[in-house]
Amino acid sequence: MLVPESDVEIIPLFPSISMLVDTNPEFREVRSGLIEYSYEERMRDEDGIYRSNVGGWHSNTQILKDPKFATYKQFLEKYVTKCFEKFAIDGSVIDISSCWVNINGHDSANSLHNHPGCDVSGCLWVKSDPTTGSFRMSNPHDFYQHGMLSMANDDIKNRYKYSENYFFTPKEGHLILFPAHLWHLVRKNNSEQDRISIAFNILTYKNKNEDVEQIYEDN
Repeated sequence: MLVPESDVEIIPLFPSISMLVDTNPEFREVRSGLIEYSYEERMRDEDGIYRSNVGGWHSNTQILKDPKFATYKQFLEKYVTKCFEKFAIDGSVIDISSCWVNINGHDSANSLHNHPGCDVSGCLWVKSDPTTGSFRMSNPHDFYQHGMLSMANDDIKNRYKYSENYFFTPKEGHLILFPAHLWHLVRKNNSEQDRISIAFNILTYKNKNEDVEQIYEDN
């Protein structure tokens, strides 16, 4: 029996929405200031804090409150808002609830982790090149879709980002937003230069009538 020819539609149900924006050329105006701020923070607090950093330095998570960071806070808010304008309904509230500096020197990395207590996480790559460590996202469906993932051809993997892991090569001035529950890591910095990024967490609300302050305090 002949099977009639027909088009087969691949439907990527329930994707994990991530957003990537190139903040250049405006980024070039703040790059040197961000690098200087990052090193000054490390000098001020050499120990930093430990989260996922393996050999690198992690600042405190409240640099948004630092008056010296005010210009860079406005820069982040501008491009985060730009991302959500393409995604969210009118009246949505986007609140950057925490923010910190990462400095990864030679052989430093960030172990596999996610960000509980928030909705979206983000990263702005400030100082990097292809040798300073790629950014790996892990598929949250890896366990129970193992069979399908392992048999998918290259066309499907590339077209639908359908694989066990997905890698981003950090580019200076690029800003990425991704669901905070996604497990991710930063691979080892194989270069002799530092890799600097500004990372942050976001709380989201569908409208301004929600009690933003109360939810923020709870998280």
